[in-house]
Amino acid sequence: MFNFLKKNKDENKNNINSIKKIAALLIHAAKIDENYTDKEKEIINKTIIKLGCDEKNSINIIRDAEELEANSNQILDFTREIKNIDEDSKKKIVESLWNIIYSDEKSDMYEANLMRRLTGLLYLDPKVVGEIKEKIKLIEVKIREILDIIGMDLKNDSISETPKRVAKMLMLPGDVPLVTVEEIQTVIATHENACSTPDVPAMTIVPARDEQGSNCIVLSPPTAAPLRFGPNSYFPHLETARKLGVSLQTLKLPGIGLDIDTPEDLLELGRQSVQTRAQNYLQKYKILERIKIT
Repeated sequence: MFNFLKKNKDENKNNINSIKKIAALLIHAAKIDENYTDKEKEIINKTIIKLGCDEKNSINIIRDAEELEANSNQILDFTREIKNIDEDSKKKIVESLWNIIYSDEKSDMYEANLMRRLTGLLYLDPKVVGEIKEKIKLIEVKIREILDIIGMDLKNDSISETPKRVAKMLMLPGDVPLVTVEEIQTVIATHENACSTPDVPAMTIVPARDEQGSNCIVLSPPTAAPLRFGPNSYFPHLETARKLGVSLQTLKLPGIGLDIDTPEDLLELGRQSVQTRAQNYLQKYKILERIKIT
């Protein structure tokens, strides 16, 4: 992968030029359907940052690359310099190319022809390119299915006032490593029991073990009550639900109750007898041994 920050000035200049060529190639792919969108520009921006471009300079790089692409007559001008980069960087470029192509839901024959040419010009394995294509297609399909369910219009980035087909929503943060399937089933069952009265909005909350945060929330419908995040959200959620006349259930669960916010939380996780991948990671890198509580 490119790494500009550890190069001397000449090497740094060469690497920036290479990044510009990569960006120009991505821009060429975005323009091939004559519809160069802000979404595609954002994909390009994220790609060159992943490849080592300074985030503060990425917009200027893209601006230069747009000019470079506009003044070029063939993609060989862009591929000649980047065909010898490492395989990991090539895969990132290919992923971005497919992301750009499928950002408007479909691939036309011009885009397909471009990818076939690039596969050869960049010395890529056609099987690998095909696998990346199928992965990106699947991701795009799933994203669109989810956005359709919640009523988001991709063309204007708006969400309908009433989400389509959504009766309930469960919110669970990613920092609760001890959560179990059984606990989630308990939360859902508790909430279902509270939804026996039609047309009455309901909220079920599992608080953090210190009753400061809200570690799991179920809402029926998803707009039943506004959510807040961060510390000290639990009791404000209770107060909001009561003010709005929302049917409210709370339950304490040990797995969901332990969220990782502080060094003390990590130590508590390490004391648990159950073994999770998070605990294995802490043990492997001896993180708990390095924690000092003052």
